[in-house]
Amino acid sequence: MARKLTNEEFKERLYKYTNNSIELISQYINKRTKVLVKCKVCGYIWELSPTCLYGNYHFNGCPECKYIEFKCDYCGKNVKRLKSEVRDNKTGFHYCSRECGNKHKNEPYINKIDSTAYRRNAFDFYKHECELCGWKEEEKILEVHHIDENRNNNNIENLMILCPNCHKKLTLHLIELKDRKIK
Repeated sequence: MARKLTNEEFKERLYKYTNNSIELISQYINKRTKVLVKCKVCGYIWELSPTCLYGNYHFNGCPECKYIEFKCDYCGKNVKRLKSEVRDNKTGFHYCSRECGNKHKNEPYINKIDSTAYRRNAFDFYKHECELCGWKEEEKILEVHHIDENRNNNNIENLMILCPNCHKKLTLHLIELKDRKIK
């Protein structure tokens, strides 16, 4: 059976495990009785269980100093996180939640305008039939083609309504356009 540590032996162990950053305020009684300690960096006082300095237990440091406050890079909310979490962050951005992180990460890929707006615009501007073959049996089947093949260029002059067959032929370059007509 291990012998009980003296107050001085416990102080030595405390200073060793904490790199002399914590000061013992109360007397050490035994490993099950909490002791009062003070952080030498920020002055915060709290109760510490001596068992955190024995065996496989891990001492986490001062409860105040181990946290850092920052603003969420997406929503601006004030957040308190462990310094290690903030320091080990690979992106350089800091968020209050996973939701904010995902929104910020995906922001460049989200089209601010409704993604179907170009289709509505094309159907408002042009006849509801294939511009190449004239097919118009089922409006829902008709597709909108981007003439320059740039899906971000939704100018009405760059759009044309096609049936699925003509659209596929045009996309695969089996047919070519000249002035919105087949060459």
